Amino acid sequence: MMIITIQAMIYFLQILARNDVTSVDQNVKISLARRLPKGDKCRNFRPKRANWGIRRITCPDPITGLKPWPCYRYEPEMDVDIYIVDSGILTTHEEFQEKGESRAECLFATDDVGGVCVDDDGHGTHVAGVASGKKFGVAKEASVIGVKVLGKEGGTGCGVIAGLRWIQRRVNGNNRPSVINMSLGTNIRWAPLDNAVKSTLGENIPVVVAAGNAARDACLESPAAVGGVGGDAITVMASDRNDIMYTLSNCGTCTDIIAPGVKIKSAINTGTDQYDAWDGSSMATPFVAGLVARYLAQNNGKTPAELKKWITGSAAKDLITVRANCPAGTPNLLVQSGCYL
Repeated sequence: MMIITIQAMIYFLQILARNDVTSVDQNVKISLARRLPKGDKCRNFRPKRANWGIRRITCPDPITGLKPWPCYRYEPEMDVDIYIVDSGILTTHEEFQEKGESRAECLFATDDVGGVCVDDDGHGTHVAGVASGKKFGVAKEASVIGVKVLGKEGGTGCGVIAGLRWIQRRVNGNNRPSVINMSLGTNIRWAPLDNAVKSTLGENIPVVVAAGNAARDACLESPAAVGGVGGDAITVMASDRNDIMYTLSNCGTCTDIIAPGVKIKSAINTGTDQYDAWDGSSMATPFVAGLVARYLAQNNGKTPAELKKWITGSAAKDLITVRANCPAGTPNLLVQSGCYL
């Protein structure tokens, strides 16, 4: 039985009295999408102790035996922001330190997770490390900004919406190239969250979301359903180093792309030099967000639809063994960076 306090009823009536409110929906629980030109500027680059995912997205050939690492272009001053809508970021971690300063900031936290932007779970730090860590990340020179909407027990749909609105205001204010990573989801479709993501996309801010980890149709969950045929978000499935879809990864026509998501090593929150390898579409999503950031740094002004067309158009086709129970129409596209973005 639901118990409504007098204070809650007063707050509810105040919301209804506002001119800008057209409807009121029940809040939902949010969870983490994790289960514990040619040659002249190109150089061989093998990041020390890099996770296998970095190797996989730079070459369509399977990871077998000892093969040369493909090229990686270093951008010393990448003017682009990656917003990590998650559990916060340990900004002092060595993965984000450059010349005595941190490329990571944690700037926003919702009241329902304590109102203080610190990572008390580790998930956000891990995701940020895959997106932009100097040893394990994709866009090693990008800035990462923590938007804390999740705690150890998850968060709420309203909290995520508040985080997205904060990002919209900030990006519209500074006009910097930006991409949002959302390695989170619900276990249902929730229109307010889907609409908030669509509103963000409508502000010309690309959003990359996790497919989820329930081994089912991603069209059944928010915000994953805003990708694929469902909209201009980029929804990411996970695969392992043997090019087999992660056993728990959601799939279906609301997804767009597959990225490495099993035993992905990255930073965690237990210390400034601590790392761990985690599984899930949460870990796959920042590979794509990082590539979008690198592309935006050189192609500012591209719309979310154009970025989605680029990321899917440059992917390697039919390399992943997709689960037999995935819905027909699940895209078999492995994200690829190539030597030049």
